[in-house]
Amino acid sequence: MNDIYDRPINRRKFLTSMGCAALGTTGLFSTLLNLKMTSKVVAAGLGNSAAPAAATPTATPTPEDFKAIVCIFLAGGNDSYNMLIPTTPAEYATYTSVRSNLAHPITGTGAALPVNVLNTPGRTFAIHPIMSDAQGLFNSGALGFIANTGTLIEPTTVTQYQNGSVPLPKALFSHADQISQWQTLVPQGGVGTGWEGRMTDVLNARVSGLGGSVGMNISLNGNNIMQTGAQTTTYSIGPNGSISLIGRTAKSGINMLRFDQFTSMADVQYQNLFQQTYINDLTVSVDKDKAFANAFSGSQLTTQFRDKSLGADLKAVAQTIAARATLGMRRQIFFVLHGGFDNHQELLMTQSELLTSVSQSLKDFWDALGELKVQDKVVTFTASDFGRTLRSNGRGTDHAWGGNHIVMGGPVIGQQIYGTYPETLQLGGGLDVGNNGRLLPTTSVDLYTAEIALWFGVQPSELATVLPNISNFYTPGSGSPPLGFLKMP
Repeated sequence: MNDIYDRPINRRKFLTSMGCAALGTTGLFSTLLNLKMTSKVVAAGLGNSAAPAAATPTATPTPEDFKAIVCIFLAGGNDSYNMLIPTTPAEYATYTSVRSNLAHPITGTGAALPVNVLNTPGRTFAIHPIMSDAQGLFNSGALGFIANTGTLIEPTTVTQYQNGSVPLPKALFSHADQISQWQTLVPQGGVGTGWEGRMTDVLNARVSGLGGSVGMNISLNGNNIMQTGAQTTTYSIGPNGSISLIGRTAKSGINMLRFDQFTSMADVQYQNLFQQTYINDLTVSVDKDKAFANAFSGSQLTTQFRDKSLGADLKAVAQTIAARATLGMRRQIFFVLHGGFDNHQELLMTQSELLTSVSQSLKDFWDALGELKVQDKVVTFTASDFGRTLRSNGRGTDHAWGGNHIVMGGPVIGQQIYGTYPETLQLGGGLDVGNNGRLLPTTSVDLYTAEIALWFGVQPSELATVLPNISNFYTPGSGSPPLGFLKMP
């Protein structure tokens, strides 16, 4: 039996035995954890759980077959009822009463921006007064909203919630738990993979070559559970492209010596399975890094991105899309995190700055996709921990449940609000499950993401693997889309 099974091996002993100490372990391990180089050890059955064997792919994509999805995760819990606002007189009167000092006016200075919604007869809406770019995208048909969506295990009423007569997501209103549940879409817990990772697994098992030389899943924020599958890992990049192993591009000095030491280490054949798997994965990732860096640097854009945070990340996404042919990528899945939305202490000014970034960055990204002639190939969507309470806590709002989200792209049937926007934003009635206006979601995140997965290429028969609870909300293969916000192929 291989000696990895016979005795434990800790990080220090492992590195020392491989000569890794000379490389500088702290910097090396930071890079390795970011690039997730040891994943195949888990997949081989040496970690906590073995991954299932992949099926033999049966087809190869055609060169014109390209699609990308981009998740913008609004970390902290976006107060989305100040992003999408009801303006029908009776509804607006309730909104201003409940929101008090946080309510946006709909006339005069700082007024919310009206949007021309096509599918809400008798009701009118506006968006946050700072989001003029998003207003233009919506009214032109490039953008839509998904109303009052959140994590659910099965359809739930307020009465059922109060009686505890249906299973509920674990640790509702907790940042860490709800972030995890939005990304795994198994709110009852017990899984270590994300829905995008599982989606990549099923697509890779059926179709050859979709991810090209670096793999489908690309993150602008390091590792995340959403993009992690049984067979799938995440390739991490930064706003300037690849995150290189220290010393790879150095011409002299200690970093060059470190990389030379790695090269020597990589040439050795190791008897220990863990060590050999580790060095094999690391070598492959260095090769991926070289290929990605060269392709990224050759994919320059003329579109200017005004925002230096979210905008810089979306510019990197656009450049990676531009490099798709060089990298041989037919499918790309991007994860971008935009933080700062946990606005307990101060909402109005902070959210204005954050949503300025969102609105401008979406417009600039849309223009960049136009420059690349792929607007009809890319769907961009937002996610967040949860919505926030309707009632002000004085200057901000607290953790809640259902919230509103943005979808953008050529495949989006825009200028519409999908799902069910609450008929009234009242306290102590309607969808309020208590504690200052926590709204019960009317649309499960499963429906939201199922539509994206089906557009991306998941077959109805595969949907339950990607979204284990989907049959509680939707019948795959029924012939109708889950929500209808995308033009299906």
